[in-house]
Amino acid sequence: MSAAATTRPAGRTSDAEAYDAYLRGLRALHARTGPRELEEAVSWFERAVARDSSFARAWAGLASAWTLMPDYGGRPAAVAIPEARRAVARALWLDSTSSEVLASRGYLLRSYDRDWPGAVAAFQHALGLDPNAATTWQWLGETLDAIGQYPQADSALARAAALDPVSPVVMLARGSHFLAAGDRARGRAELGRALQLQPGFWPASVQLLLLDLAEGRMTSGRTLAEREGSALPFGAELARQIIVAKESGTSSPELAAALTALRASGSLPVIVVASFHAILGETVEALDAFGRGHTAQRAARHTDPLVAGVGTSAPGGKVPRNAHTPQTSTPALTGESQCAHLSASRPWLSSPRPEP
Repeated sequence: MSAAATTRPAGRTSDAEAYDAYLRGLRALHARTGPRELEEAVSWFERAVARDSSFARAWAGLASAWTLMPDYGGRPAAVAIPEARRAVARALWLDSTSSEVLASRGYLLRSYDRDWPGAVAAFQHALGLDPNAATTWQWLGETLDAIGQYPQADSALARAAALDPVSPVVMLARGSHFLAAGDRARGRAELGRALQLQPGFWPASVQLLLLDLAEGRMTSGRTLAEREGSALPFGAELARQIIVAKESGTSSPELAAALTALRASGSLPVIVVASFHAILGETVEALDAFGRGHTAQRAARHTDPLVAGVGTSAPGGKVPRNAHTPQTSTPALTGESQCAHLSASRPWLSSPRPEP
């Protein structure tokens, strides 16, 4: 073993090609707007660990990319999450003090294990090691939003925005936070900013469409659907059908079939399909879509001894009403864009807020 290898900092690499692949993976991961960037990130991180199997930070990046994949309509959770668990386990074994490793583990604990206090603790531990990690502040804020701790979430998301003011993902999280907290004007502004930063960023455009429908802004909704339609996972035509149904007060069998197919495709968070049904006044269908999302998650419940036995209660021993089980073929109910949709959709789903 070379002297450089024996003295390198934990979690890092002395292999220039591995480090270059890692940086390219990070670039793709941070540019995520859909599955394409996440697939690219996975490819680069896999190259990095193939070059240096002891490169913990690359393993952490690989875990994050795999964990985010189902939430953005990429690989199903049944495929992605076992890969994410293996990568997290390897990263922790190599360097349990890395902020990136701890943040990746926290995301997995939140999104698929429902371990809310464990996730918060992992994010806080990671931030203690690296207080300038914008993504970790964002994930912490989303987690606090999901369990109804809005003031703390606001502080965390404000810190994320200060550290990375040009991230559309951070602006999405902030917009969703304000909608959940009842400030629709600020929510709309932040979602609009996300689209300015990244035109075609569908998680933001879908929320703005839902907001337009909820507020009866049909002209604004049509304009949005025309402008962003090509980037929407369901296309501009379905958006137009939803707008027409909302405006007329009547749905059609064709629209119902299209929403059912959309839910089954796994290309859109379940909560969004449920929100469309709720916006159209289809309460039974909304609850059915939401319930099927819960049921579909169960097969992804982990058996990894590294994280076995994690709790599912919120801080204070209370289980949040929106705590969800893992899933298989649909996006995570508490994943990144899904957490944002869950928070933002509460006003029109009329679901009770979780106990803090």
